[in-house]
Amino acid sequence: MPFLHLYTTLPAHRVPQDFSQKTAVLLSQLLGKPAEIINIHVITEQNIYQGTDPERQLPNGYAVIRSVGTGSPDDIKRTIAELTAHVKQTLGIDEKQFIVFIIDADPNLIGKHGKVLAGLLKHGTW
Repeated sequence: MPFLHLYTTLPAHRVPQDFSQKTAVLLSQLLGKPAEIINIHVITEQNIYQGTDPERQLPNGYAVIRSVGTGSPDDIKRTIAELTAHVKQTLGIDEKQFIVFIIDADPNLIGKHGKVLAGLLKHGTW
């Protein structure tokens, strides 16, 4: 159940209609999870200020990926590189204006169907 929260200064109309589908497929490949369980949340028109662009002349943003099992350090490097390239290509946000956070989520702290995910994973019922 990976979650991607992508915060950006871009207006909603600048996010392509197929962005979530293409991003879910990419994250599926990178994280080794089925695309059907990946959640994409794009939060547009944010007041994000970076030291490199205090007047917000350039589009910028950041992404937070939360997933149970994020992979090895090399997997994480690849995920950051490929997500950054994808965002640059699809949204026009330069890598200098984009940050990625990857958080390995504890399945004991996630609930689904009113139950703790760790138990659901253990019994294969999620």
